[in-house]
Amino acid sequence: MKGDAVHTKSPRDSQMKGDAVHTKSPRDSQMKGDAVHTKSPRDSQMKGEAVHTKSPRDSQMKGDAVHTKSPRDSQMKGDAVHTKSPRDSQIKGDAVHTKSPRDSQMKGDAVHTKSPRDSQMKGDAVHTKSPRDSQMKGDAVHTKSPRDSQMKGEAVHTKSPRDSQMKGDAVHTKSPRDSQIKGDAVHTKSPRDSQMKGDAVHTKSPRDSQMKGDAVHTKSPRDSQIKGDAVHTKSPRDSQMKGDAVHTKSPMSFNVPTHKSGLCGIISEQHLSSLSIRNIMSFHKF
Repeated sequence: MKGDAVHTKSPRDSQMKGDAVHTKSPRDSQMKGDAVHTKSPRDSQMKGEAVHTKSPRDSQMKGDAVHTKSPRDSQMKGDAVHTKSPRDSQIKGDAVHTKSPRDSQMKGDAVHTKSPRDSQMKGDAVHTKSPRDSQMKGDAVHTKSPRDSQMKGEAVHTKSPRDSQMKGDAVHTKSPRDSQIKGDAVHTKSPRDSQMKGDAVHTKSPRDSQMKGDAVHTKSPRDSQIKGDAVHTKSPRDSQMKGDAVHTKSPMSFNVPTHKSGLCGIISEQHLSSLSIRNIMSFHKF
């Protein structure tokens, strides 16, 4: 067992780590946690923060606790400001004005506090804590930026959680993304499905798998294997399409033979509606 006790008794079971301040902090096996002015028991493989109150959570949870306690089960991450932030293995994060214990194989930088980090992690924190899972890279400024494994992203003045294999930036808002996504969100939330890429400004830009597109001031959903841009409107497209839409929806043109030499011209869908089959056939003599 390992633990620190200040002004009180700190009993702990086997394989435990924790700190107690002004109170008693018992813990079960394989647990770690912190207690401030209260009691903070935790089950196995949990992590959390406690400030002036108790906040238990179930397994596979993540959250932030300010002036309250936030215990977490296994595979969890969280941030604490002005309190202690214990974390299980394969975590990284920064704590400001408090103690931040972390398990083995950690690396990180902290400003105004202690910053241990778990294995294969890298991150910078300025005036706040930036916890990240394994194989992650990210920067946090004035806020918390938790990220799952194999993620990269930046958070400014807000929280930017991301799933595995994701990349994205969040400014003044939260930008969650599914696996294998890339996208940027400004002033809004930008969720995206797997294998997607897109940018969202002032709106939400969800996209299906294997898509790429940009959305400005509106929503731009797209089906699989599509590429296109949408400005001020919605631009849905079917599979295997490419096109641009400005202020409206842009149905795709297609090629038809124009004369004997076999050269192809482009006839839009609107022009096609004004042509008869006889006129089209007259373009090419068989």
